[in-house]
Order: sequence, then structure tokens, then C-alpha cells
Amino acid sequence: MAAEINENVLIGQISRFAMFLHEKDYKHDILIRRIHEMMQMCTLDDPCISPEITAQIEEGLTGSPVIQRSGIQWNLFQAAYLLTIMSFYAAAGEAMDDPALTVLREKAYAMDSVWEIYTKQKEEHSHKAVFLTNHFRILQDNILPRHRFFGREEELYDLKEMASVGSKCILSGIGGQGKTELLRQLIRQCREEQIVDALAVVPYETGLAESFQRSFPDCKGHNAEEALNLGLYLLRKEAKDKRILLLIDNVTSRMEDDPDLEKLLSLPCGVLITTRHSVLEGFETYKIPSLSIPTGTLIFRDNYGKMLSADDRELLKLLLRDETICHPLTLRLMARSARSRNWSLQELKDHLENDGVSLSWHDGDSMVYLSRIYHQLYNYPQIPDECRRLAELFTLLPRASYGIAFLKKWFPDLCIGRPEENLKVLAEKGWLDQDPDGYSMHPFIAQCLRKRVITEKKIEPVLCYIRGELQKMIPGTFDIPNDSELDRICGIVRYVSEFMIGSVSREWFHALVYALYWADNTPQVQSRTFPLLEKYEKRCAEKDDYSWISVVILRCHWLTVEPEQYISALNSQQESRTIPESLYLSLCLHAGYCAVFQHGNYSLGEKLLREVLDGPSDPGQKISAYFNLVHCCHAAGKSREALHWAEQGNKFAHTHPECGEMELCKLLSLLCQINCILQRKEEAEALLPELHNRFTDTDDPDLRYYLLSALSYYESNYGSLDKALKYSEETLKIIEQLRGKGLDYYVCLGGHGLILKDLKRFDEALVCLDEALEYYRPLNQSYWIQNLCHNATVTCMDAKEPQKALVYLDESYAPAAELGGYPLAVCHYSYSDAYAQLGDREKESFHLREAILGLEAQLGADNPCCVKARERLAELEEHNALMKKAEPSAEI
Repeated sequence: MAAEINENVLIGQISRFAMFLHEKDYKHDILIRRIHEMMQMCTLDDPCISPEITAQIEEGLTGSPVIQRSGIQWNLFQAAYLLTIMSFYAAAGEAMDDPALTVLREKAYAMDSVWEIYTKQKEEHSHKAVFLTNHFRILQDNILPRHRFFGREEELYDLKEMASVGSKCILSGIGGQGKTELLRQLIRQCREEQIVDALAVVPYETGLAESFQRSFPDCKGHNAEEALNLGLYLLRKEAKDKRILLLIDNVTSRMEDDPDLEKLLSLPCGVLITTRHSVLEGFETYKIPSLSIPTGTLIFRDNYGKMLSADDRELLKLLLRDETICHPLTLRLMARSARSRNWSLQELKDHLENDGVSLSWHDGDSMVYLSRIYHQLYNYPQIPDECRRLAELFTLLPRASYGIAFLKKWFPDLCIGRPEENLKVLAEKGWLDQDPDGYSMHPFIAQCLRKRVITEKKIEPVLCYIRGELQKMIPGTFDIPNDSELDRICGIVRYVSEFMIGSVSREWFHALVYALYWADNTPQVQSRTFPLLEKYEKRCAEKDDYSWISVVILRCHWLTVEPEQYISALNSQQESRTIPESLYLSLCLHAGYCAVFQHGNYSLGEKLLREVLDGPSDPGQKISAYFNLVHCCHAAGKSREALHWAEQGNKFAHTHPECGEMELCKLLSLLCQINCILQRKEEAEALLPELHNRFTDTDDPDLRYYLLSALSYYESNYGSLDKALKYSEETLKIIEQLRGKGLDYYVCLGGHGLILKDLKRFDEALVCLDEALEYYRPLNQSYWIQNLCHNATVTCMDAKEPQKALVYLDESYAPAAELGGYPLAVCHYSYSDAYAQLGDREKESFHLREAILGLEAQLGADNPCCVKARERLAELEEHNALMKKAEPSAEI
């Protein structure tokens, strides 16, 4: 122990005690008056404390002829020295004669000697910034150690520049984002790098005057107003010959609520204020940005303390896409929770999905709950009474910007009174973000405020209007609001349904089904919406035929329905209607779509789609029926009928402007492609001027996508393949930017591969087709898998690689057999071509016979394709007959 007690240890402990006593308003005269009495009590209490020790202490405190001492620093040093020496003695217990304590009684460690060392070190460090206030340790005590990842280094650098030039600025950001930690780090940097000469640190509470009263030592004993004026005077006085920085943490008042804040603007020093407010009049605003995913990853890893595998890192990146999670405080606390419970990243993800932020962990002997920390950061009592209902509304809305007109239309009960003024107040106080389009709430704030138990009954006043409007609408009709508004209200219903609990009404169930219908139809979205639909089917006890049929329509739209389900629904409505006729026709439309694109039942698909055209359908249903009927007939090999329906659909779209520009362009594009397929060059060419004009006149990416598809198809058949490739590349870019890599993108990618095939860039073509196949395989969509495998087969055949073609044919056979009819016949025909290249006439003949049976049944015996197949089969049979004649006789 003796080796552990040295000059630095002693000085360090004395400095800590001196700082503590300074903060606690130590009274030195009381110690001087009572020291003799205290030493006597110590001697009686502990016989090991000798008169020699007490005399040394008393002599040191009551004066020494060697040096002249005065001032608060000497008084603090004396008391701190006494506390330090007595602490060592108390720790020693009966081992008073320990060599370590003998060291303390040496002259080098007497009070006068230690004072000289202490003052010398003070002088050496006098260049560091000094503190003008008492409460600087409030910010310093919990500062992150140097070895911990802070995550705000760029912002800290900006603040250092502001401090050096004396800026007056607010640091604005949501709670838990790191504003206070930024001040802590800035204080350390200011002292170490001599950015300023003195710092005044003021934790804001109640008002500026009260905060100054508590923070400045010279302001004690004065009332709040006097304390404020005195504090401002001291800052001005110090700023005459020093660089001063005033830091005020967590200002909760606006200028009109605390007019004293305006007085800070006239100070001749730098002022940095942390606040959740978006603005403070007269001050610059420095917005603390949200964390980037790489920074959030490092904060989590720094607190998790375990190595992450490559899969763990990818999973963490996925989690951090959620703004609620990619938040400094959340990440630190979440990582500590996972570490204390020894969870893997996957286990943490599972708990978040099941329990939300209801995470807890042990901190010493107590339990810490993340949800309670959230509630401390943000809670409703902090919000002005007149603004609370609007704030509650935003906790139920997905992250987006909502304009006042939209809010008044869809939430009329909450916009009574002065909604514009209330929204402005919420934005200024930092509860909402404001941009030119409207207002939004950060998901972290919404998570903190959102009630833990949300039932339909509790939020009925908030969403009753949306629920009533959506449950009137029928999927597949044009009785809908404009697209952007539709997306928004459907998104709100889906979002709220994610965390609503308990039973739900039939009206809410219908609204949810409609909202799910308009969600993006991608595997990623479906993976979330499937479980949601199943959950709500169980929780709605009031379902009727309308509900059942609506769910069947939704599953048809998703191409995830069994034929028995829509056939049963159709049969139930044949004799007597229990649902509106418009809903029945929507069922026919969607069942027909599903029969074509999922199950390959083209005869049923054609029948149902023609029923939509013959019935009292609305224009939206009719135009969709035309579009799907063209695809149905083309897939069944009936290209002439496909042309008929394409012409009829194009005429209908031109004469019914309520169908909209989008539907017209879709039918126009399809008509051009069917003409190309039938080698009707002049008819296809006649459509080009309208296609080019519409393409030139529009900036709508959806329209350009359909128009480019037609132009690319025409060029690939009759024009320039290079131009076709250019159009195709532009189409892919548009669709990826518009909807990401989903169904439409991979349909286009398959067509892009065929253009590359025609350019004899076979390897690139197969890369495109393989990528599209990778997308469709998990979806088990027979139509698209068979179609893409067929195109890959043709590519391999053109590249003179029949063996590779057989690999694709083997994959396409199962979905083709499932579809039956024309797709299966085409598959056999392709097999015969592949074996022809390989010279295997026996297998070629077998597949050719199967192909002829299917093609004649679908297309008729006179179809040119059937005639050509029969001619080839006749050649093979003639060749086999000649070969048999040429064989030597087996008779003796």
C-alpha cells in the first residue's frame, strides 16, 4: 500500500474534495472554530490517532509563519487536505503504524509542502478555461469516456467553431438525440484546447432568472430578477477581456413564455442553448440531424460489447431503417438490454416485433424499463391542453407530411377551433416537424407518447371518418379519391392496424381490406400484410358475405388464392345476390385475373372477364377487364382474339375520358404489341405518332413506362434493336425509381433479356432472365416461371446450347403442367426443338406428338404452328421408316 500513496494520488484526492466543497458552499470559519473539539473527539473515538497527529493537523489549520495564506483557494485546500488525511487514517483502521501512513507523516507530505505542490500545479493548468457557475458538474459527471463511441463528432466540430466566434445559436433536436452529451463533450474540448477562457453552464429550470439564481455563486441570496441582472452583469464584465461561452441546457420555454431569454442576445459573448424547439427568435438554429445507419451501427456495437457476424450486421442495418430504433438513446439502452440478457441480434429483433419497446434489463439491483424512460422524455402533461388531441392524432399517423387541408378533411372532429395555430405551437415546441407540405411527428416522439393499449373504441373519434369512407369503397372501381390521397389514407389504416388490439367492427375490417388492396403488391409488403389480414379475420366477429367476398377479392389481387375459394364465392352468388352487384363484378374481374395469371385456366378467365364487360360494370372495371382479356387470349395462343379485345379496349378508353390517361396508355401500348406479334407492321406503325406524342407531352413516370414498353417492342420487331435496348433500359430505370424492384420491374427485365438475345448477347440475356426467375420462384407463380423459362430456353437454343436449354425446360415443365393447355403444349414443342439440335430423333418425336395434341386443341388444326409441327413429325416418321428398312434382317 505504501507504494500506492504518492504525491499525485494525494494531490488528486485533495483536488476532488476541494471541488466538492466549493460546489456545496463550504464555510471555513466553522471548521477553524471547531477543529480543536473535533480532534479531541477523534482521539477519544480512535486511540490510534496520536496527539502528534492532531497537533500537526491543528497547526496546519491555525496558521504557519512560513507562508502567508489567504483566500478561498487556501481555505478549500485546508479542508480538503484534512478530509484526505483523515480518510486514509480511517481506511487504515488499527494498522496506523503501516509504512504507508508513516509516509504521510513525513515532512514532504505536511500541509505546507503539499500546498506548494498544489499551487504549482494550479499555475501550470491556469490556461484551462475556468467555470463561472456552480453547476457545471451536472453536465460533466455523466460524460461519455474518451474510449466510448460518441457518434456526433461532426456536430461537435461545428459547435467548436461556433464557440470560437461567439455565435448565439440554439441546438435543436428531439429528446434523447444527444444534445446534452454534445455540451458535455464541448466543455471538455473548450478546456483542453483553450477555445474560450471561461465557461458559464446553466441548467434551465422554470425560467432563465431562476436558472441564473441557482447557477451563479454570487447570485445566491438575491431574488430571481436581481440574480438575473447580476448574472448578466458578471458575464458582460468577464467578457471585456476574456472569451466567454454561456451554455444553457434544455430550454423548454418560448420567447413569449420567458421574455428574459431575449436579454441573452445583447451579451458580448457566445451563447449556445439546447432545446427541443425548432426556433427561438433572434438565435440561429442548428438542427441536430438524425443518425445515419453506419453511425447508429457503431453506437449499438459500442454498447452491446459482443462481436457481430456478417449476418448480424446485415440484420442490424435492417433494424436501423426504423427511425424509432436509429436513435442514440434507444440504441444505447437497447444494446444494454440485449447484452444483460445475453440475446443475439435475432432474439432482440424477435422481442422488438413481439413486445415493441417493452424491453427491460438489470442495472445493479434494480430493473430498468425502456418504456418508462420514453415516458419521462415525452408525455402528454408537457403539451398545452388545446393541442393534445392533435398531438395524439399524429402518434397514430405514419411518418409523412400532412397539410392542414388534408387534416381538416379526414379528421374534422379534431380540427375544431384553431387547428392552424395549434399545429404551429406544436411545431415551435418541437413536438412536430414542419416543412412546406405540412406537419409530421418523428416516430421516436410518437413511440414515447403513444398509449400502450389502443383499441378501436379508444381511437374511434380520431379515425371514424376514414373508417366510414373507406368501407363504402369497392376494390377495382373508380369510386376512389385521387391516387396520392388514397395511398395516404390507406397507409394510415394499415399503420394503425399494426398496433391496434382487441376485437374490431365489420366497418373497420372492411376499411382494412380495402387499404391492404391498395398496398404495394410486392413480396416484402405481402410478408407483413398476410399475417395482418389473418389476425383481423379472427378478431372480427361480425363478418358477413360482403366481408368474405372482399377477402377473396384481395387474395385474388395478391395471386395467393386457391381456385376453390373464388369458385365457391362465385357459385354462392349465382342464384341470389347477398352483395352489391358492383362487388360481384369486382369478384368476377379479380377471379378472372387470378385464373389467367396464377392458375392458367384461360377458359374460365375469359368467361369471367367477358361477364364483367357484359354487365353494368363501372368504367374502371371494364377497362381492367379489357386489359386482362387481351393477356388471357394471348397466353392461350388466340392472338386474333387478343387483337380484337385490344382494339375494343383502346376504343373504349378513348371514348371514356373518366378512365384516365393511364388506362388509355396501357391499352394503346398493348394494342401496338399485339399488332407486332401478329406481324401487322402497318397497323403497329400507325400507332407510333400517338405513342410518341403522348410520350413527349407527359412527365408522369407511370405513363412513360407503358409508352416506352410499346416503343421498345416495336423497335425490337421492325426497327433498330439498339434503339429498342435504349428504350428498354430507360423503362427499367423508371420502374425501379417509381416502385422499386417488384413485379413490374421483373416483367420488364424479362423483355430486356429478349432484346439482348436478339442482339446475340446471349450471356447478358440469360443474366436478366435468371434474375427475374430468382424473384418469381419464391412466389410460386406458375405463369411467370413458365414464361421466363421458355424465354431462357429460346435464348439457349439461339446460342446453340441445347443442353443448357434442357435445364430450363425441366424447370418449366412442372408449372407448365400445372397450367396445362397451351403452356404445356409450348413446353413440349420446345423440348422437341432442343432434342432436334441434339440429334435425338426419338425424344424429338415423342415431345412433338404431345405438342401437336395440345396445340390443335387450343389453336385448331389449321393453325400455321400446328401445320408446321405435323410436317416435322411426318419427316421424322418417314426417316424412322427408312432407318428400319435399312436395318439388316434378323431372320436366318
